[in-house]
Parts: sequence; structure tokens; C-alpha cells
Amino acid sequence: MVRTVCPHLLVVVALFCPTLAAQAWSQSLPAPAPPALSSPSQVISSNAFGLVIDLVNGEYERRVDRAVTVGVGASRGHASAQTGRAYLNGDVFVRYYPGGRVFEGRSFGLKAGMTHLPWRGRTCLGIGVDANQTWMLNRRFAFSTGFGLKRLIGIGETDGPTFIPTLRINVGVGF
Repeated sequence: MVRTVCPHLLVVVALFCPTLAAQAWSQSLPAPAPPALSSPSQVISSNAFGLVIDLVNGEYERRVDRAVTVGVGASRGHASAQTGRAYLNGDVFVRYYPGGRVFEGRSFGLKAGMTHLPWRGRTCLGIGVDANQTWMLNRRFAFSTGFGLKRLIGIGETDGPTFIPTLRINVGVGF
């Protein structure tokens, strides 16, 4: 009798033990983390608050890695009564988000572009840096603040400013 029961018992054990072992093993593993909320891959923004002080800018920024973006920006500083000096500016930039999530948290950037000083009749190359803080609201609306400095190349002290400060208080949309 032992001989007839053993082969059947071996078949049952062989069929169900791997399944039971796999279930027990999978239950001992931690539950997978819920998928991260997807952030946008690009943002268009502008400095709406700058209209009050006649400083207008706009930017397009696109993700190229989980912590790096590239973009283009343009700005116009209107002539003030104090300085009588205006400028037009166009840049390309790259920003690094050390927190590992683009469009969220701090970022540090490098930029290069052309700056036109109409009161001097000159256009020159400029390179600069910036530091920013960005918040994504509802994963669609971006609010960003930042400060930077751009060095104008080919401008002497007598020709006008050799550095242009940049200020960002941008509101935008991500998609």
C-alpha cells in the first residue's frame, strides 16, 4: 500500500510545493512602492511680476535627464528714469536639479547668449550662472524664483555694465 500512495503523493508535492513556496516568498517581500507621480517633461514660463518694474522674460525648459534640463530664454529690461538704459537678451541654458527631480526644488544653471545694449548700439556675448527654486503645483503649474549674474564679454568699464543681474519670479505651465 505504501508503494501506491507514494507515487501519487510525490506528484502532488512536486506540483504544489513550488507554487506554495513562491507564494510564501512573494509574501515575505516588501510591497512595491506606488508609482511616482509623473512630472512634466517641459515647462513654459514668464515673469508676470516683472511687468511692474518693466522687466519681462520668458523661458522654455525641457527635461533631458531625471535631474537635468536645457532651455532657451529671452528678456527685456526697459529703460528706467534713473539709468536710461535698456537691454534685450537671449540665452540658452542648462540647469541641474541636485534633488534628482526636474522642475522641483533647487537648481543651478549655466547660460550663454547674446545681449543687445541699444543705448550703446552694441551686441555682445554673455555667459552666466543662476540659482533657482521651483515648485510644481498640481503637477501642471510651475512657480519659480531665482537669481543670476551674466558677464558681458567685450564690454569695457567705460562702455557700460560688464555684469547684468537676472531676477526670476516666473509662473508657467508644465506639459
